[in-house]
Order: sequence, then C-alpha cells, then structure tokens
Amino acid sequence: MYQQLAAFYDNDSREEFSLACARVVLERFQSEGIKPGSAILDLACGTGGLVQETQRHGYVVTGVDLSDEMLSLARQRQYLGGARPVLVRGDIRCLPVEGPFGAVLCFGDVLNHLTDLSDLEAMFTEARRVLTPGGILLADCNTLDTFRSRLWNGVSAPQPWREGRVQVRSMFDEEDGLAHMEAMIVTPGLPTKVERLSERYYSDEVLHRSLVKAGFERIETSPFEPLNLKGALPELSTLKILWIARSPV
Repeated sequence: MYQQLAAFYDNDSREEFSLACARVVLERFQSEGIKPGSAILDLACGTGGLVQETQRHGYVVTGVDLSDEMLSLARQRQYLGGARPVLVRGDIRCLPVEGPFGAVLCFGDVLNHLTDLSDLEAMFTEARRVLTPGGILLADCNTLDTFRSRLWNGVSAPQPWREGRVQVRSMFDEEDGLAHMEAMIVTPGLPTKVERLSERYYSDEVLHRSLVKAGFERIETSPFEPLNLKGALPELSTLKILWIARSPV
C-alpha cells in the first residue's frame, strides 16, 4: 500500500493526523526540555507530514522510510526557510543513521506494522541505540477496540483516485491478533491492481516488556485520539495509546 498507493495515502485526513501528532510531540518536547535545534529522528516517516511540522518549529529532523515512493513525496514538501531535512531510505530494524538524537518519533501504526515481535524488539533496540542519554521515544499504537471497529473490520466505499478508484477491505482476526488490509486499484482498461498490508495488535504488557528489554526506563502511556470521528462516524475507532519511554541518563 505504500508503493503504488503512496499518493493516495497522502490525503487530507493524513495531514490532520500529522498535525495532531505534532501537537502531542511538541508539548512533550517542551515538558522534557527538548529545545528547538535538537536533532530528531522520525521512524517510518512516510510522506513527511510530521517531519515538516517538527522542522517548522525549529528542530533538525531526519526521516527514515523503506518506501522510495513515500520518500519521493516527502521530498516534494515545502520546508521552513528552504532547509531540507535529511530523508534516508532504510529499514527501521537496522537503522542507516547513527545519531545521537534527542528524540525518536514513531507514529502512524508503525509499531503495529511490525507484525513479528522480534522485529518490534529490534526497532526498539535501534531507537535506544541512537538516542542521547535521557532522550525519549514517542510512539503510538492501536488499541484492541480500534482493531475491532469497522476501521479494521469492513469494506470502504469506492473512492476516486487518479483515472480510476480504490476500494479497501480489511479484516481483524482477534484469535491470532492480526489485521489484514487489501486495497484494490481499479482503472478502466487496465488490470486491477491489489496492494496488501498487515498489522498486529500488541497488548500493553507486551509493549512494556519489549521496551524494558531494549533498555528503556520511566515508561508512560496515555490515550491519544488523533482524529475525532466519534460524532460523524461513531462506528470507527481511531483511539491510540501514546507511549513515552526514556533512554537511561
């Protein structure tokens, strides 16, 4: 979904999501004493919405993503003062950057996309490695209710895209904790294309244990609702958990 559909991913709701994440991030930076000018790393930065917002507030941002298509869109954004963030293609389980960074950001279901626990633990270990002493990891993770809602258990209405349309189907198997999404790209006169992705539900206990194993301490959580859909679309849940974990001083 982050190859052929990179541009489809980069829509108004994604921009709203990036702004909501940026507000939470900047508030936490202020409370943690992470000042503008500090080096920040955004893992799986996608099309660069959060990179753009944190850079706009004076932070020196590096973004890493595995998708060339997503990074291409990130590079097309307008950045404050013409300064360009460092955008690197790479695997967040084995980072191609060294740091040190005052904070590592990991938003947009990234933890859930790592469907093998060993991959999740590898990412946490890498994040811990490139942080300064006392630096923080900020990450979001989907709740069980979100996976149970129609967001991950239903079929979307066809949506126009370029010369055709896209329809998304999703299914959550609570027994094995895996959710699967399939996007069908229908363009008149061309074969239908299909892109697929999966996410895994992780309990708070598993995430906490994995962070401790990676060397983090003073771990906190709080509810995080980046998209307020309850009034218009009550059958959808977008509630997440915000995780805050610190590198030892």
